[in-house]
Amino acid sequence: MASESHFLVVFQDCYDILLAMMPFVTFMLFGVKFFTTLEIAAFRSLLGSTDAIVSGSTALRFFTRECFEHSDLDVYCTLPRSFALGLFFLSSGYKFVRGVRQAGDLVSDFARVWDFRNSAGVTIQLLVTPGSRFTAIRTSTPPAS
Repeated sequence: MASESHFLVVFQDCYDILLAMMPFVTFMLFGVKFFTTLEIAAFRSLLGSTDAIVSGSTALRFFTRECFEHSDLDVYCTLPRSFALGLFFLSSGYKFVRGVRQAGDLVSDFARVWDFRNSAGVTIQLLVTPGSRFTAIRTSTPPAS
């Protein structure tokens, strides 16, 4: 039977491996397609501070390891915290692109689905929810932008 000290050693080894892999896993998910290497850490930190959730094909890629060549990045966030993400996307070289069902401008009508596109045509969709992001992901399909 393994002792508690043996368990702690194994646990620490696993934790060290996880920490060592995090930059690689993060790069594989958000790599140069969406952000520069320097922006990835800031994006991860912002996801945590805004309680935002990555969904769609990027999240699916994490679990299936399948690459979706023409996919966008879907980020769900509640309205009060969504503006910080929008500003981050703008500061990362993305432009706010008003879709067919998106009226107004970024500041006054920041609601529902907002598209950001960079010069390479890569798109990030910020899906703003009035309540739980989990409920929105589970129960609805956002309108086409």
